[in-house]
Amino acid sequence: MKYTINILLLLVISVAASAQTKSAKINWMTVEEVQEKMKTEPRKVYVDIYTDWCHWCKVMDKKTFTNKDVIEYMNANYYCIHFNAERKDMVTFNDKKYGPAENSKTNSLAIEWMRGQLSYPTSLFFDEGFVNPQPVPGYMEISNMELIAKYIAENKHLPGMPSANQIEKEGADLGEIVKMQQVKIEELTLLMIQMQKKIDTPTHRN
Repeated sequence: MKYTINILLLLVISVAASAQTKSAKINWMTVEEVQEKMKTEPRKVYVDIYTDWCHWCKVMDKKTFTNKDVIEYMNANYYCIHFNAERKDMVTFNDKKYGPAENSKTNSLAIEWMRGQLSYPTSLFFDEGFVNPQPVPGYMEISNMELIAKYIAENKHLPGMPSANQIEKEGADLGEIVKMQQVKIEELTLLMIQMQKKIDTPTHRN
């Protein structure tokens, strides 16, 4: 009888934990809401720029943004914005209103943030104060999302990558940026694997 009760308790706990995990989600905010929060509680900002027709944007929504570790880290360290690049309504950013660009479906704020280099999905990491965007074009798996978000939060931008100010002054080719970012992501991934191996390797005491 006692054994049966323990099994039932474990099942209840397991179901409750599973339900809590499924209900957890990234706290997506609007551009305006983030700007208001910045006045009293500055924080780094993450913007996921997507479109309704983008396949890999939907994959990120379904897999990356539903991962428990990603949700916890992003909610604790970033203000997060889910920004439809082809939204038709007006958006206010830094006291300026942005709508669809002339002869284009794309919102002019998305164009400005990506500096005209349109690619979906694109992740943008901003410093506190909603400044200095660091763009990371392309789909990001769970491990890469965690890795890049943590690294940029601590180091401003990926190692060896041009800073936002440098890109703005000198310009940059999107294809070259993607290649450079892929190399840096692979380097950071290998470093994490090496670190994990050291942690997992048992130490022997004499």
